[in-house]
Amino acid sequence: MAVPNITGIWLKDKKASDSMDDMCTAMNLSFLFKQAVNLMKGIEITQDDATLVVCSISLVNWFQVKETYRMDGTPGETKRRDLRKGKTQASIKVIPPSPEYPGGAIDMATEWGEPYAGFGNDVFSLQDQNTLIVIAPGPSGTNPSSTKTSTTGSSSSEVVGASGVHVVMDV
Repeated sequence: MAVPNITGIWLKDKKASDSMDDMCTAMNLSFLFKQAVNLMKGIEITQDDATLVVCSISLVNWFQVKETYRMDGTPGETKRRDLRKGKTQASIKVIPPSPEYPGGAIDMATEWGEPYAGFGNDVFSLQDQNTLIVIAPGPSGTNPSSTKTSTTGSSSSEVVGASGVHVVMDV
């Protein structure tokens, strides 16, 4: 099965994006951490046959998250996104092409223990070679939201999920 290549630098368009405050509140994050989330500029994704690496791009130096996933789907450990103690179990699976994902998709699954145990999935799919769609449930797999990102162009469109939280990214 062909794996979609989602390598790229994806920058957040703050003007076209909703606030992430409600998501941060649901995850019981501090005021300082909420501010760091709001200052996140985007993500950089690198991918090869063995791994997929997602790194945050932030204006806050201490708010750097790097997640490494094994392309064969084998679970691995990574740092928690909320930077609390403990590790996150992380794995991916490739979703074959379908009417919902014409080019296929990559489902990134994460699960973490106490404090504030939970799980989540981020489904990344390319709408075209310049536009990445991310569908991400909220904490503990509730409140689905959608993210539309683009590596090129100055215009943005958006997809709003059931939670109403979305992020639009452009170059």
